[in-house]
Amino acid sequence: MNKAFAPEKSSPNIEKGAKNTDKTGPKPRKKISVHYLENSGAYYLQRFAASTAQFRKVMKRKIDLSCRDHPDQNKETCYRMLDDLVSKFTSLGYLNDAAYASGLIYSLTQRGLSRQRILYSLKLKGLSDECIEAAMPDADAGHEFLMAVRFCKKKKIGPYSLRADDEARSLSSLARGGFSYDLARRAILLDKDEAEELLAGL
Repeated sequence: MNKAFAPEKSSPNIEKGAKNTDKTGPKPRKKISVHYLENSGAYYLQRFAASTAQFRKVMKRKIDLSCRDHPDQNKETCYRMLDDLVSKFTSLGYLNDAAYASGLIYSLTQRGLSRQRILYSLKLKGLSDECIEAAMPDADAGHEFLMAVRFCKKKKIGPYSLRADDEARSLSSLARGGFSYDLARRAILLDKDEAEELLAGL
């Protein structure tokens, strides 16, 4: 018989008719413990800035997945471990919603987002109304106009657009950014030199 077409021999370690139990599926997740939660939580916060609510959401998902793989675990007990961890990380300063809110406001302001969009983003992060109110600067129409101009520069619209017939697109983009029609129209009617002069004062 031609060796190229010889039938494959069955493995001598597998009896005829026996099932191969060598499966390479995902390994079960680790069981929840105080030590595991603390290490996992610290590692997450080293990589990502997070509000307390975000941190809870991420860690609760870890608990839920672990309890799914290990039904013998008591989920409520694991949640209480998480409560203790949040208290510990808050006292150590690893979780600080006030500082997180201030940093996020600064970052979003640098992007030229409107006050409305910034407030929306803060709420999405699970920050409390009290925390947001304390961190947000007072409403200032002049500052909001400067944010609209900065937004134009970031998006290359209005005074920074290379197209002469760009008014509708610019107004639409500013509206999505949370700016009012009147404010948006004032911003796009500036010429580039005027816009640059205004932004130089920021």
